[in-house]
Amino acid sequence: MLYALHATFMTLDHAKQMAEKGIAWTPTIMTYTLLYDICKENLEKNAGAPVNDPIMQKEMKDYQYFEPAYKAYRDHFKEFYDTGVIVIAGTDMVMY
Repeated sequence: MLYALHATFMTLDHAKQMAEKGIAWTPTIMTYTLLYDICKENLEKNAGAPVNDPIMQKEMKDYQYFEPAYKAYRDHFKEFYDTGVIVIAGTDMVMY
């Protein structure tokens, strides 16, 4: 049986342990990159405007999660991959 984790904020040690145990990594890079870009663009476009739109309020809150997730994948994918962890493709529904 193959187990897989998203492991959005995993560390190098986590990747090594997953590789040793045969646990696959299914990164959600595209999802977080898209959501990060959408939220960033909307926040910049509406900077200084009153924030009474519930979707905008959600984007402001979510951006605080999407930004570090995006940066974690951007900055560490190669070093995680180099541990030998199995990387598999998965699908996620993007809600924006």
